[in-house]
Amino acid sequence: MAGPGELGIAAFILASLVVGSRLILLARRTRCLPELALGVGLFTLGGVDYLLNMAARSEALLPDAGRALAMIAAVHCGAIGIIAIAVFTTRVFHPGSRIAAALVGAAGLALIACGIAQGLTTGYLVVATHEDPALFIRVFNLIQAAILAWTAVDASRYGRKLGRRVSLGLEDPVVSDRIRLWSRAAMIASGIYVIYAAGEALGGDLLASSIWNPVLAGLGFSSATCLWLAFFPPLAYGRWIRERSARATD
Repeated sequence: MAGPGELGIAAFILASLVVGSRLILLARRTRCLPELALGVGLFTLGGVDYLLNMAARSEALLPDAGRALAMIAAVHCGAIGIIAIAVFTTRVFHPGSRIAAALVGAAGLALIACGIAQGLTTGYLVVATHEDPALFIRVFNLIQAAILAWTAVDASRYGRKLGRRVSLGLEDPVVSDRIRLWSRAAMIASGIYVIYAAGEALGGDLLASSIWNPVLAGLGFSSATCLWLAFFPPLAYGRWIRERSARATD
């Protein structure tokens, strides 16, 4: 029976798959890189990567060889997804920056190195079975967390700039709110990766913990909610944001 942690992670996976798919379809119409990069990032990192991780960790779904292959596929999806999000962050918040582009390249090489090192040392089955701390994969997770924190900080800074323009009536409050929500979604997701990296490095499945299961549930539901409202907010929510902004500026 699924606990609250599993349900929270499932909500995050569903939101990532749906929002990522819709952004990819939007990119087909706009022909713009930011929509495509973020769509691919959310779909592969928050969606497919997590699904493959869950399959790899289930003894009932796959034999040991299948579990190892699923974990290898998950790592590939995780690397593609997080680099796509880094490309989005660079293109939107640091256009033309050679330093940002170099950092993205360095992060990509570091992810590849961690993936290869894990395969050459204790392998990938131990990652799924928690038989080994799998430190190279934990470093991999921390790189992912750092990139998500980076995009969260950049979005937060930009959101504050828009907030000042909103107070002067020069910006749409819904746009400012969507930037704020994306920043929160990314920061929560970053926190999830840090928790997993730290907890599993010490051994054990965090979802099996009576302490961490509800924590992960709250983080998963919170990130899923922020993600959905950031990119596809209901009309009623948009009206509420505009009304609240109007009251604040009166």
